[in-house]
Amino acid sequence: MLWDRFGWFRCEACHTLRLVRDRAWRSPYERGFGVCRGCYEAWWRLGHRCPRCWAQVQANQALAFFTQWGRFGHYQCGGALLA
Repeated sequence: MLWDRFGWFRCEACHTLRLVRDRAWRSPYERGFGVCRGCYEAWWRLGHRCPRCWAQVQANQALAFFTQWGRFGHYQCGGALLA
């Protein structure tokens, strides 16, 4: 991927191309996978609930992203880990 080499990637939540990596949540395991901070902050303002168990995600819990729902949640519920 061309944008991987220059520090760009595609947001998995809003599908925006060309976001700078230092302003995003990235996966430590998958290169080029990440979510922009704007999508994260919008989810946090709306109650920061996990789409699988509907419990609130606390700040000290591991954060994950569910590609099938396009939302954030608990890593223990089966999402892709974000760092």
